[in-house]
Amino acid sequence: MTDRDRDSVKQLRHRLAEAATALSPYLVIITASGPYLPSPAMFWVLAALYVSASLLLARISVVRPDGRVARLVRSTAGAFRGAAVHGWRLLAVRREPPGPVPDRPPARRASAVAGRTAIALAGTAVGAGAMLGVSGLATLVRSAVGPCPPPVQLRVATAAENLAAAEALTGQFVHEHLAAGGCAPVRFTVEEQPPLAAMVKGAQTGWHDRARADGPHVSLIGLHPDVWLAAGTATADHVLAAYANHTSVAELRRLGPVAASPLVVAVTPELAQRLEATGAATDTVADFEPHGLIRPRADLSEVALIATAGLYADPSGDVARELALTPPGLPLTDAAALLCHVRERLAAGADDGQAMVVPEHLVLAFNDDQALGPCGPGRAGPDLTMYRPGDLPNLTYELVEAKWPGQDLPERRRWIRALHAWLAERGMQEYGYRTPTGEFRGRNSPLGDRVDVRDERIGDVGALMDRVSRAHPPMTTLLALDVSGSMDDVPAEGGPALETARSAARELLRRLRDGHDTAGLVTFSEPDGGAPVREQPGATLDDLATALQRVTAEGRDALLGQVLDEAARRLDGEPNPVVVMLTDGGSRTGPAGRLAEVTGLEVVLLLTGGQECAAPHLQPLLEEAGEAVHCRRIRPGQDPSDVVHEELVRLWQRER
Repeated sequence: MTDRDRDSVKQLRHRLAEAATALSPYLVIITASGPYLPSPAMFWVLAALYVSASLLLARISVVRPDGRVARLVRSTAGAFRGAAVHGWRLLAVRREPPGPVPDRPPARRASAVAGRTAIALAGTAVGAGAMLGVSGLATLVRSAVGPCPPPVQLRVATAAENLAAAEALTGQFVHEHLAAGGCAPVRFTVEEQPPLAAMVKGAQTGWHDRARADGPHVSLIGLHPDVWLAAGTATADHVLAAYANHTSVAELRRLGPVAASPLVVAVTPELAQRLEATGAATDTVADFEPHGLIRPRADLSEVALIATAGLYADPSGDVARELALTPPGLPLTDAAALLCHVRERLAAGADDGQAMVVPEHLVLAFNDDQALGPCGPGRAGPDLTMYRPGDLPNLTYELVEAKWPGQDLPERRRWIRALHAWLAERGMQEYGYRTPTGEFRGRNSPLGDRVDVRDERIGDVGALMDRVSRAHPPMTTLLALDVSGSMDDVPAEGGPALETARSAARELLRRLRDGHDTAGLVTFSEPDGGAPVREQPGATLDDLATALQRVTAEGRDALLGQVLDEAARRLDGEPNPVVVMLTDGGSRTGPAGRLAEVTGLEVVLLLTGGQECAAPHLQPLLEEAGEAVHCRRIRPGQDPSDVVHEELVRLWQRER
């Protein structure tokens, strides 16, 4: 490198350092003054005016680099003109060549650096003062017109797979529609929708959850949604039909589609390599079944229910197929939770070789390390490979407006329709969704720029839901709930054992089906007089769920063995008998000699308090019962629904 080249590089570094120093005040001013401006647009208008003036003054300073104008510019508008001046200089737009940068003595260099720093700080102070002066004026203007009026509050319900995108999009919508003074005229609350069966049932119950009713107090199955982002045309039709004759509960109206996404089979890198190495077929979902095809639970996930239309074939094989599709040990409440689990496993270096039925948009978000809903953005890691079998249906996302009694205001309807028009025009492509016609605009996918998404191929949604609910062997289940006083004690971790037990029992009752399964409920404790085991009335699963909410803790610990003997007596002769005992473990067990006398009896002992299955006082009972009793603790922070699901899958596999 020649001396001239070295001088050029040295001068370039010098100018770059000056430019970086001059840019830093921008960040300070943006952070300090942004919240006080009437609207975000005003900052950029003012910034554009300052920069334009700086460009003109920078040109003057280039012509007269040592003149008064240049010094004035440096001292008064450095925050906004610094980058322009130094950028101009970096382009060497001068009347004379730059020439080499002479070496200076250390003392002189330090003096020059101190002088430039003082000028930069002065420029920053003046620039910030100017912006804060404008901000103060804006504050006075806002004070004159008064505070922001309350925004219209709207609630959006959608499947868990869409939560991340829906929250981001509604936030962008609000930002683009800010009123004068930066006031938000509308606010959105985005919540996960209830299971489709609960939404349909809500038409008859007034959107109440009877399983959570507490005396005169009622509980909703979820927030009253003003907007429902449905995952399919057929599922939207099914819910709309349920409310058609119950307009006193809510009046639903379809607004139209805003996006689409085909269902795909996503495979982890290890399985993708095996499929490629063996040349295995990938044309139908049946081609993936030998590799352990899985999908979320169709009774909880609307997306999984739609996928089931392409997974169920001969009805005689529904039970075996459902057990294979929903194995225990995985979070299968929705596709986003499943992919979050896979992301964590791959990040830890574990590849389980899975094939999963999920929407295309989630696979694209996964591969781009974006947020998936229950988990935030991921770290760069292995990508999933997606295939699109010809027999999987598609998802067509539609907005449905819900009008509730006493909440139907014209302003609400106006903003709901504005949101629909905005989404229909803008699209959801940046989050991996396609247009309603199956096109991508400015986004790449292995499936191509356009796919055919016109035919969902779902059929009768009600019949499909009934088929899913019956895709397990029928059981005769007796819930035995411990209501001794210790169940109300608050352990060192988690909440009271009774609340955890109620939550698990409610989930179990939701998974059973009236007319297909038989269930009963007994409570037990040692009261001051009376029988230790007391039957709770209930002709239907809903009745039992209501009775579950009414029980209170009272009395001393009962002998668990005596309670199990009584439960076995009640189930003797019933098909596929199961006792689910929910207790904190108590302090006494006693013998349970009748368990072996009931053919096929299975006992699930769920500990909901602080005790472990290895507790010494439980060992004689567990050893006497042998394989008939399966003990498991629901740990603090663990979702009881996951435990119930895994235990049900284990029981169904036993009954196959």
